[in-house]
Amino acid sequence: MVKNKPVDIVELQKLAEKLARDAGVIIKEHFGRKVQVEFKNGKVVDPVTEVDLKCQEFILNEIQKKYPGHAFIGEEAEKGNNKLNEESKYIWVVDPLDGTLNFASNFPLFSSSIAVLYDGEPIVGAIHLPWPYTKEGVVVHAGLGNGVFCDDFSREEFLVRHTQRSSLAVLPNSKIFGSSLSQGELVESRNTGSIAVDLALTGMGVLGYAVANRPRVWDVAAGIIIVKESGGMVKQVVEPSKIRKLFRSNRLELETFRKFKLSSANHEANHQILDSWRETLIFGKFS
Repeated sequence: MVKNKPVDIVELQKLAEKLARDAGVIIKEHFGRKVQVEFKNGKVVDPVTEVDLKCQEFILNEIQKKYPGHAFIGEEAEKGNNKLNEESKYIWVVDPLDGTLNFASNFPLFSSSIAVLYDGEPIVGAIHLPWPYTKEGVVVHAGLGNGVFCDDFSREEFLVRHTQRSSLAVLPNSKIFGSSLSQGELVESRNTGSIAVDLALTGMGVLGYAVANRPRVWDVAAGIIIVKESGGMVKQVVEPSKIRKLFRSNRLELETFRKFKLSSANHEANHQILDSWRETLIFGKFS
């Protein structure tokens, strides 16, 4: 089986969009109803529901039908079936239901996030959002070099009345992270409870900035390509050494994020690399 045969990015994007939309249908069918909930590692703030598992199983099965040689990693690893033993440079990264606590609490703000990495670089992303006054929500999606779309519309067509730069941002600590944004720019912080929602809204221009504070790879993989294709940037916070901590100012040191660094020699190690990845990223249009 050819595992690294070139694949049309448009075809990958179409499949990711379809799967995100279909996952949204599954989520909608269960929203507001009684669902089985378990908690990871005994943490009551980190639930997993039967809907998370159902969505991940559906997405994985559909990917394997179309691209059986591709690798897969999803958030629900313990209950699911991550496939990263294949020596493929194409890796599908899935968060079947981001914002599970919101969902389980009947708070209508959550998402389903699907991305494709090639050699560690996000090249396709699709995020389904429940969207007010629409029947099936909206899928925000992007492919490398293709721009950002909301369903079949460009983001500019979808938000025709959105003309000015947003002053809204997701800042977990505005005192620390706010100083790293554009000089003199005032922003008002919001909190959605779903990193994928934050990044989809940033890619749409609804949010000016978003900070993902030590996220997991499935939280941000789709959002990275969506924000980049919107004309935004993704910056990684550089952790200073102990000596530099003594002399640095409050302003964070940032570097441009380009890809997840994987092993070219040991493909089996890439599962652990991605599963353990926890770097803080800042998304938006920096001046």
